[in-house]
Amino acid sequence: MSANNNNFKIMLIKMAIKCMPKFLIKWVANTVLKGIANLKDFNVNLDKRTVYFKILLLGEDEAIEVWLHDFAVYHENDSYHFMLRDADSNKPWMTNILARFVNRVWVIPNTPQINEHIDLLAELLHPIEMPSVEEIEKKRLKDDKKKR
Repeated sequence: MSANNNNFKIMLIKMAIKCMPKFLIKWVANTVLKGIANLKDFNVNLDKRTVYFKILLLGEDEAIEVWLHDFAVYHENDSYHFMLRDADSNKPWMTNILARFVNRVWVIPNTPQINEHIDLLAELLHPIEMPSVEEIEKKRLKDDKKKR
């Protein structure tokens, strides 16, 4: 597959995700989750590699909110990998579960169902450059000084 063809496909996928009516995605998700949970809200930003969702489990009074930040799919050493750098929740128990997945590299199994699409997925969700901890701290200190 040519690079131009892949770039065009990626542009179309991103546009489809941005333009997809929220009510339609919630309707499909809630149909699948019927009797288990209700998707209340969500947001996906592929450019910033962020996902947010709010879901209410059946029989519960308070929804669970989850934030995923900086996730990627990439190819290395003859296999594809998934990585999630940060995740958080409004529920401490969920944050503890998410901590087991954060800052780890997960090998994506070689399965016929995804093999045809994994190259495109890896290009769509390639790792983005993140500032170092030192750069983030410098920016925070600079912003604090401006506030004073």
